Formats: sequence, C-alpha cells, structure tokens
Amino acid sequence: MSESTTYSETHPDYYALLEVERNADIKTISRVYRLLALRYHPDNPQTGDVELFLLLSDAYKILSDPASRADYDKQFEDVVVSDSDSAGPAPLPVFLSREFTEGLEAESKMRLGIMSLLYLKRRSDPDKSSVSLLELENMMAIPREHLRFALWYLKQKKFVLQDDRSSFMVSAEGVEHLEGQMSKETIVEKILQSQPSNSLIRLKNGTGRLNAVAKTKI
Repeated sequence: MSESTTYSETHPDYYALLEVERNADIKTISRVYRLLALRYHPDNPQTGDVELFLLLSDAYKILSDPASRADYDKQFEDVVVSDSDSAGPAPLPVFLSREFTEGLEAESKMRLGIMSLLYLKRRSDPDKSSVSLLELENMMAIPREHLRFALWYLKQKKFVLQDDRSSFMVSAEGVEHLEGQMSKETIVEKILQSQPSNSLIRLKNGTGRLNAVAKTKI
C-alpha cells in the first residue's frame, strides 16, 4: 500500500490510503480504487486482505460521493487544526536545519531521519511501534509529498514496513542496517538525542540509546 495514515485515532486518511492527491478527480479515484480492490479482494489468494479491502471500500464510498467527500474534508481540516493546537508531536529542532531540504545529501539525510525516528519508536514501545505519515510529517516539519520517495525507497529495501493501518515501522533489517552504519558526529546522533518531552517518540527510562551513529549514507 501507499504511505497512507490516520489523521486521528479513529479517522483513516482515505486519500493516502487510495494513493491519490487530495485534489484528485473522481475518475482517478475510481481507477485507483478498482486496482487496489482487485489486489486486496478476499478472493485473491495471493494478496487478499479482508480488513484492508473493507477500509478501501469505505474510502471509495466516501470520496466518490461529492457531499460525503466535502464533509470528510471538513472533518479532516478540523482534526488537523485541533491536533496542531494540542500537545501532539512537535517538529524536532534538528529537522528544521537546511541540510534536510537543501543540497545533494538532503534526500539521504531525510531517509536517515525517518529510520532514526522509527527506530526510537520501536525501542520505546515495541508493542506499539508504528508511526503514521502525519506524525512523521509533523515531527520532521517536511511535507508528505517530500517524504514519499524516501519512504518508497526504504520500503523497497525492506528497512521499513507498514501495518494494517498503513502506518510505518522499522523492520529487523532496518534496525540491523542502521546499527551497522554507526559512527559519531553524523545527523543520526543529533536525531537520537532529540527527545523533547512532548515528542511521540521519547525513549522510556532504562531503554538506553545508541552510542554511535551512521558512518555511511543509507
């Protein structure tokens, strides 16, 4: 699936789930839905997924009806505004530097940033280790449109997985890869030390942290 997420605990981001932009027309939404429904239909023995198929069907039902879509978009806006005023994940200062958006190495550092955040989340709470695209967007202060290529790459390398809600988590291969690249004084060390009290990914007491950071790029 795409980098879909939830914009709240109970409301899935149907646009991301269907892998379409928020301004997508009905023809695009219908075309993408048909392809995904075929892939995840329960009758498909290779890739069938009942829960995901039902979620996709809900998404199509809402987004294919102009009135329902308008209501959904309004709810999305209200939740995002509410979340921005709450004590949810705030951008980590390390991601506000230009090195994540400018220069030839920005894309590589963005991938390191994503993996580091997912690593911290996995270590802090192994049983609830997923992070949504919205949460990554908020913590990194980077628009999801700029994160999608990095996430695609990490998924293709099998360093990152997605759960049944399409949130992201670091894989065993990803942990091994990140820990296998460590040396001091790189961007990873800065990220691992960025653990504000209101961050989603704060480490619990006693979990410890890495003693070294990546010495080569992902």
